[in-house]
Amino acid sequence: MIAHPSDVSGDGSVIVGRGQSSLRDEAFRWQLGIGFAPLGDLSGGSFSSGANGVSADGRFVVGYGVTTAGTEAFRWSAGTGMVALGALDPSRPDSIAHAVSADGSVVVGTSESIDGAEAFRWTSATGMVGLGDLPGRFWFSLGGGVSADGSVVVGRSVSSSGEEAFRWSAGSGIVGLGDLPGGTFWSEAVAASANGSVVVGSGNSPNGYEAFRWTSESGLVGLGDLPGGGFASAASDVSADGSVIVGWGTYPFYDRAAFVWRPGQGMRPLTDVLAGLGVDMTGWNLESAIGVSDDGRWIVGQGYRFGQPRMYLAHLPEPDLSLLIPIGCLEIARRARRRRGVSR
Repeated sequence: MIAHPSDVSGDGSVIVGRGQSSLRDEAFRWQLGIGFAPLGDLSGGSFSSGANGVSADGRFVVGYGVTTAGTEAFRWSAGTGMVALGALDPSRPDSIAHAVSADGSVVVGTSESIDGAEAFRWTSATGMVGLGDLPGRFWFSLGGGVSADGSVVVGRSVSSSGEEAFRWSAGSGIVGLGDLPGGTFWSEAVAASANGSVVVGSGNSPNGYEAFRWTSESGLVGLGDLPGGGFASAASDVSADGSVIVGWGTYPFYDRAAFVWRPGQGMRPLTDVLAGLGVDMTGWNLESAIGVSDDGRWIVGQGYRFGQPRMYLAHLPEPDLSLLIPIGCLEIARRARRRRGVSR
């Protein structure tokens, strides 16, 4: 099985995603010290499912499965199993859940509505509620990320300028975030900090496809790219306080390489960061960083080791211990550093 991770819990102990084999795709939940657990599929239809988001404590998982009617968003817990969330237009039951709030009570994603594809926000009290779209061209919106308390949703819609990142709240509705200056107009928001004040995603700059960080004060700010290679980068996730951003960029000899970004440090290859902390990176190519824990220290992603695909979980503490766990392998690479005469 090839594991494709999608998200990591707030404490870094639970990873969710999609497991791919020659027979089928299936949502999974992986827990540190326990391992993989397949989550099954919704009843009816051909067997296919994937997990896209996990709550802060790892108890709730959201994603998509297949029913007799089509693809449908789900929320999973150990107590309920996989529960379908329906669709905005019952006559066209097509929906996907992309993210979930910290306590698992708010789910966001995209569903077919009577107008077209539309971002949604779901709770057990309200059911699935459409968030509308940006005014301008044809109807389209996609809910990609949510704040910890579920009050802010981010994603992508279509405005008169083109495809545009948005930020939604109950007070302001859906608001376009613009694009990086220069280049063809296009932007997408994929994740938000705990309080929704920091939004990350990708846009088009004069250099090309570029990761961004947005706040109401700064607007969209490009994060650049890794040194060498062609210019392209994308942000995948952000820590709770908005200070750590992960994603992928281009790097010499690789099409893509995982990055970690911090204020004052900029964008750095995750491979180099781990090597600098003492981890043996022989044979590793960390292709992407997909999720980051609330404290910014646990990073999940996908890569290759000696040419074989691997999901990984990396730990970046401050600064005593570095850890890289190749998921599905038995090996753990780490190095403890001495500080003030105490081995930690």
